Amino acid sequence: MLSVVGRLKGSAQRDLSLAARVRHRLAAAAHLSGHLPLAEARFVAFDTETTGFYPHRGDAVIALGAVVCHGGEIQPEQSFHQLVNPGRPVPRAVQELTGITDEVLRAEGVTFLEAFDRFLDFAGDAILVGHGADFDLAFLDHELRRTCRGHLRHLVLDTRRLYHFLYPELADYSLDALLDLHGIPPAGRHTALGDAVLAAELFRRALPALSERNCRTVRAVRRYAVHQSHLTMSSLGCLV
Repeated sequence: MLSVVGRLKGSAQRDLSLAARVRHRLAAAAHLSGHLPLAEARFVAFDTETTGFYPHRGDAVIALGAVVCHGGEIQPEQSFHQLVNPGRPVPRAVQELTGITDEVLRAEGVTFLEAFDRFLDFAGDAILVGHGADFDLAFLDHELRRTCRGHLRHLVLDTRRLYHFLYPELADYSLDALLDLHGIPPAGRHTALGDAVLAAELFRRALPALSERNCRTVRAVRRYAVHQSHLTMSSLGCLV
């Protein structure tokens, strides 16, 4: 009995230590200069898979994937993928869509904090890129508040919003529609790493259009978005 209690206390202490570590790393996250040229910036495209659509109703992250894009090129050898065990059954429809089963999560999944700590090791202070990033950020920030009272401080660029500003004439800005627009095969669709790579590909394809509009820095992209949408910078949310 004493050994069991000791293990439980040790586990609790490790959890507290990891929470403090992640919270400290989030608070210390560097904010990149708005004058940084896009051609020199390191981008990390990311995506999550989740048990549903509503983090505040108990849905949770089950996978986190990411890939580096630098100098206008995707770096497939610099990729990240981690399964996350939510500690609850995954709906059958989600298992069928993603291929992530309860058995796989029990065998290979880690806690959210462990997964996110590893993600921070990979991403560093890069600018994050996601398609429909508000969805992923809602889950990540919900989990971070719950587990370590922290929140993501990285700059984030949403390719869905970016394409809306660049191509306002399009009728559909979904990931599948934009992949079809560019003739990009949807390889790895509905997996965290696969969708991260696809978001990186959309971002890479948008860089020439940004350059044509003299959007060659982080700040220039933001100013262009404000001009095109007639919104204030604060209302752009996660778009850098």
